[in-house]
Amino acid sequence: MSQKTFAATGVGVSTPIAHGIDDLRALALGTCVLVAIVAFAVMLYSVVRHRRSSGHGTKPFHRSLAVELTWTAIPCLIVAATAYPAMRTVIDAMDTASADVMAKIPRS
Repeated sequence: MSQKTFAATGVGVSTPIAHGIDDLRALALGTCVLVAIVAFAVMLYSVVRHRRSSGHGTKPFHRSLAVELTWTAIPCLIVAATAYPAMRTVIDAMDTASADVMAKIPRS
């Protein structure tokens, strides 16, 4: 029995679907933490490197197609990378071919 780093305490994960959902939660949490760390590191670097007291003045901002494409592509890649495991887990959860219990609910 292995212990997960971000496992919820007191919650028993017993089925493969529950394991998949728990893994998705850990993936989403890890992705958010990584993005936050990188964003704050870049922000802190920019603040320290370009502060006024070191003699940096303002420069005119010109649009850069490469920069705009990059900061559009990175979130799209993050969403695509997290969408695949999520969709795989949803498809596995909807598959009832190997279900242990089958409940038939008659229509009234």
